[in-house]
Amino acid sequence: MAITINLPELGEGVDSVDVVTVLIAVGDQIEIDQSLIEVETEKASVEVPATVAGTVIEIHVNEGDTLGADAAIVTLDAAEEAVPESDPDPDPVP
Repeated sequence: MAITINLPELGEGVDSVDVVTVLIAVGDQIEIDQSLIEVETEKASVEVPATVAGTVIEIHVNEGDTLGADAAIVTLDAAEEAVPESDPDPDPVP
């Protein structure tokens, strides 16, 4: 399932950020909390982490871009969460 990760709110009064570095490439396997891009505001540089795991299928930003609130960063083919198999005949508790 394709999921787009958008720029999160970076702080009160921050209307836009500049993309300093794109840390991923199409085809990369991304884990939750892995840094996707580094952005810069007037006051600080911040790495933006992934909120879901998956494979990068499209990158929506380039180094030097200025992003507004909630801008699309990347689209991932989201990893399916491992669902534990239930034991149809559990052992009785002695």
